[in-house]
Amino acid sequence: MMFHQKKLVSIGLPVYNGERALARALDSLLGQTYQNIELIISDNASVDTTKAICEAYAKRDDRIIYIRQRTNTGVAENFSSVVEKSKGEFFMWGAHDDWWAPAFIERLVFALEQHPKCGVAMSSFARVYEDGAVYQDFLFEGKNDVARFSQYDMFYKTVVPGNPFQYFVCGLFNVALLKDMLTKHSPLSIRHDRVVMAEIALATRFCSIPEKLYVKTTYRQSTSDRYAGDSLATPYYGQKAYTRYAWEVFRRFTASEHIPVQRKLKAACTVYPRFLWKLRYRIIKEFPVVFAMGKGIRKLFV
Repeated sequence: MMFHQKKLVSIGLPVYNGERALARALDSLLGQTYQNIELIISDNASVDTTKAICEAYAKRDDRIIYIRQRTNTGVAENFSSVVEKSKGEFFMWGAHDDWWAPAFIERLVFALEQHPKCGVAMSSFARVYEDGAVYQDFLFEGKNDVARFSQYDMFYKTVVPGNPFQYFVCGLFNVALLKDMLTKHSPLSIRHDRVVMAEIALATRFCSIPEKLYVKTTYRQSTSDRYAGDSLATPYYGQKAYTRYAWEVFRRFTASEHIPVQRKLKAACTVYPRFLWKLRYRIIKEFPVVFAMGKGIRKLFV
């Protein structure tokens, strides 16, 4: 694919103690066929050799902007900080333990230029465990081709557990839209990425390409265990985690300045109730009295 690489793509890579896989990620990002990039690394006060690795790469490639935080600011703050510092027209997040095919950025820039109404683009991807075992291959084709979905379909698919469409968060964004979205505080709930992507789904269109150009590392640890001690994990210990999640989804999209009122109303009246119905058993269990009454009523009819 040949086209002028005029538009700057910003890559934000927040990292903490990433020495085991960081070099592979950096090689992958710096080796993209789309060369007009800036790579913003925000080192969240790592205590391993992350600093040395980043400094060595920065000396070899002037597209790298290395920032080391004085103290650990937390995962959410570190993710937001790289967006704020970006200067490109497009933006993507990187992760120190993931990797990308050389054409990943080039193909997604082309997709967004071909579909100017879309605010984010993503390729098909694989999810693998740390030991290399494949957890899932997810292809954006056939029934998963997002061109077939309305914005209400995408809203539903991003918020319902089990659908991996929230991984559009790993795609390429129109940076202006993303910066506006991140002026709000991060959702204080489980599945915070789904909450944000649900708002984006109603605010703009998504586009996808069928080629599998991205590999996401996944973990057998739960989110609460992996991020223990970070504010990101706090909602997972709450007594009403799913109730809070449902509320944050509603609050986020109804308060959004980027979603037309008519679209908010339709989502609230048609799609959001489907989402609540999907979560009904998990939410009811968080209210012991209601759950006990429901079990009692069921026994009357058995």
